[in-house]
Amino acid sequence: VGRFEFNGEPHVLSDPIDWLTNPSRDIEWHILLHKFYYAVGFSLAWQRERDERAVQRWSQLIDGWIAQTPAGFIAADVTGRRVQNWIYSLHGLLLDTQHPAPIDATFLRRMLHSIHDQTEFLCANLTPKRNHRTLELLAIFLAGVVFPEFERAAAWRELALRETLANVRADLLPDGVHCELSTDYHHLAVRNWLQVRRLAADNGYAVPREFDRALEAALEFSLHV
Repeated sequence: VGRFEFNGEPHVLSDPIDWLTNPSRDIEWHILLHKFYYAVGFSLAWQRERDERAVQRWSQLIDGWIAQTPAGFIAADVTGRRVQNWIYSLHGLLLDTQHPAPIDATFLRRMLHSIHDQTEFLCANLTPKRNHRTLELLAIFLAGVVFPEFERAAAWRELALRETLANVRADLLPDGVHCELSTDYHHLAVRNWLQVRRLAADNGYAVPREFDRALEAALEFSLHV
C-alpha cells in the first residue's frame, strides 16, 4: 500500500497521500499519479478476484484526492484523463460485472459530485487546440453519455460533439494527416475521436457526416503507415 511506480521510478507515498506534493523531480511522475490510470486496475482486481480490499483502496484514493485537490490542479488535460479513468473504473466495478462491488453510497455521491465538478471545469477551461483538447472533449462527452441524469449532461454532449468536429477540422490536413505531422500524435488524436464516435453510435447520438469522412481519411493514412 502506498507504493507507486511511473516511468520506472518507484516511490512510497504517505497514507493518506499528500496529493499536492510531488515526490519526484519529474513533473510527469506527478501527472501520472493524478491521471488515475491505476483506478481501472482496482476494478479489474474486483472482477477477477472479488478482492474487497481493492475496492476499499480505490475509494480511499479517490476520496483522499477529492478532499485535498483544487479544481484543475496541474492542467486541464490531467483532469480529462482522470475523469475518464474514474468513469471506466466505476463502470468496471458496478456495470461491467455480474457481481457489483460493495461501494458505500455516501462515497459514491461524493465521487459523482466530483465528476460533475471536474467536467464543468473542463467545459470552462478547455485547452485551446490540438491533442489535449481532444481528450478533454472525450471526457466531457463520456460524462454526458454515462450520466444522462445529470442536469448538465445534454449540454456536455452538445458542447463535446460540436467542439470535437471543430477540433477535427482544425487539426486534420486535406489529405487526412494530423497537422503536427507526427504519426504518434496522429494516432493519439484519432483514438480519442474514434472513442467519441463509438460512444455516440452505441448510445444513439447522431454525428455529422463530415465527422465520419474526416475519420475515414485519417484512418486511411493510419492504414498505410
